[in-house]
Amino acid sequence: MGQKNVVQVFRLITKGTLEEKIHRLIMRKRELAASLIQEDEAGIIKQLDRSQLAELLRL
Repeated sequence: MGQKNVVQVFRLITKGTLEEKIHRLIMRKRELAASLIQEDEAGIIKQLDRSQLAELLRL
């Protein structure tokens, strides 16, 4: 936050840990959000059921 210089970010995630599960969840949500943005409004959002929409809002 507030950094004006270029920085490198390294994510060290150990297999089988909570960090790995959180990372996978974040990646899934990021992919889903990207696909929602790319589709037209009536596209993918209307195809999601209630449980899928609820999953989007959960951590």
